[in-house]
Amino acid sequence: MKDKGSGNKPYLTPFLTGLLAIGSSVGWGSFVMTGTLFLPTAGAYGTIIGLFAGAAVMFLIAKNYQYMMDIYPEAGGTYAFARNVLGYDYGFLVSWFLSLAYISILWANATSLELFSRFLFGSFFEFGPHYTVTGFEVYLSEILVISGIIFLFAWIHLPGF
Repeated sequence: MKDKGSGNKPYLTPFLTGLLAIGSSVGWGSFVMTGTLFLPTAGAYGTIIGLFAGAAVMFLIAKNYQYMMDIYPEAGGTYAFARNVLGYDYGFLVSWFLSLAYISILWANATSLELFSRFLFGSFFEFGPHYTVTGFEVYLSEILVISGIIFLFAWIHLPGF
């Protein structure tokens, strides 16, 4: 499918699409938290209400993105919309704020990777120096493995820039 606005062709290969799916599954940590933290604390009804509230917010965000893409079907997404509607300066600011938002959420992805590895591998990576954060043991070996995974994904996606 060719991009209508800028003439750019999509460059997402099946391999990169698979990696994107794996990256999306990192959000699995939110499902683990739902079952291990929210369900015992809020109960079934509170958890269901929370999941539906989150789904409603995501639906609104998706509809807004669809609206933007229909009006400005070019590469750049939110940047293109802000640039075309508000000007280049605001487009620049929007791009920086999006970059900061993605960078600031990196810790949450690292945390969910750690939960995912504990679920799959148990205590395999739990060795070496460690510390406790709010009753949760964090091992240096886990930090190194997860940092390696994050750098691997960064290296894989660098050619796309």
